[in-house]
Amino acid sequence: MGHLFVGDRLLSESGMQAHPLTPMTDPDLRRWLAPQLGLPVGHLPASILRQGAPAIRAHLAAETAAGRGHLIADALSDDDLRVLGQALADRKLITGGSGIALGLPANSGLAPTARALVAGGVTRLITAGGETSGAVVEALAPQSLAIGPEIDPGVPVMRAGPDLVLALKSGNFGAPDFFAKAAALMERGQ
Repeated sequence: MGHLFVGDRLLSESGMQAHPLTPMTDPDLRRWLAPQLGLPVGHLPASILRQGAPAIRAHLAAETAAGRGHLIADALSDDDLRVLGQALADRKLITGGSGIALGLPANSGLAPTARALVAGGVTRLITAGGETSGAVVEALAPQSLAIGPEIDPGVPVMRAGPDLVLALKSGNFGAPDFFAKAAALMERGQ
């Protein structure tokens, strides 16, 4: 489809068609982008996206071979964005809404590293970033997390079993000295 929606309405029916500077009278982003690029713009339909990363990469190769190196992808859910991010992880430049980062390795690539570190005897981990922290916890799969002392408002030290202590910081939490405070608390066995 390649169409942009605002909620459940086509962009061209959302009120943006009357925008005083950039009236959006056509919801098909390919038709907006192609004249700006001076190049044809392809499309990655949801039906191919939902077949997984190998199908996405094959479709991208076919579109590129046909002269369409820029594509608009139909992504309707976070799962779609995760699969798309995984398929595009090796690309040098990806643009789109912020959700496209959900599947990129920077968000989940540290999970196997965390698992290997713990398997190798590391007993304290500090992660930064909500998506990264979630991926690390999922990879470590602790039976439970016991909340300990607060490092900064909203961010406690957590015990994930007898031998592992975690500090999971999302991007919006923590003072500039967060990491030093977290390390000190964790070092004391808190």
